[in-house]
Amino acid sequence: MKIKCIKPRFFKYAIIFIFLAVFLLVLCDGKISRTIIEISSIEAKERANEAINEAIASSISEMNLEAADFFIYNSENTYSADMLLINNLSSKISRYISDYMQEKSRLKTEIPIGMLTGIDMLSNMGPNLNIYVKPAGAVNINTKSQVISAGINQVNYKIYFDVEIESKIVMPFKEQSVMFQKEILIVDSVIKGSVPDAYFNADQK
Repeated sequence: MKIKCIKPRFFKYAIIFIFLAVFLLVLCDGKISRTIIEISSIEAKERANEAINEAIASSISEMNLEAADFFIYNSENTYSADMLLINNLSSKISRYISDYMQEKSRLKTEIPIGMLTGIDMLSNMGPNLNIYVKPAGAVNINTKSQVISAGINQVNYKIYFDVEIESKIVMPFKEQSVMFQKEILIVDSVIKGSVPDAYFNADQK
């Protein structure tokens, strides 16, 4: 029985083929990862936006709040913001968002393999990749206030919540963090009287 010798040229071609295969795999993996991240980021931001809207609406409703509740009448016909109430509302909204995001983290986002090709005809074809959006870190809420003169002995008082939510996209063999930020106008009210100078253009945290 004769044993055929493998020519050195075969090894040369084999090595070239392996390097090309690895190069294409890395190139495709980068492109696929970017596509998955882009698609999943949209889902993560939509979920965060939904969580913020529901948290604010539910919290204000449960606390039975009206615009007038956010102000304290002081002596000499002046008003100041009720920071205790504002902080309590902020904490409640933060907890609601955290619970909402944690509950939704069990849901999976299914992305068809064909969608990763970027070809419309193939976008719904192939098996699905299961992607999960999970909360990452605490919900940050900063309170901002703005006071604008609205005429003689009247001021327009605005209170904003600047909400930041960090989510983590969990995909096969990789994770990616996504930050979502939204500024929400909580109070926009014209009140009679004056406001102490210390509250003009003040940011409260």
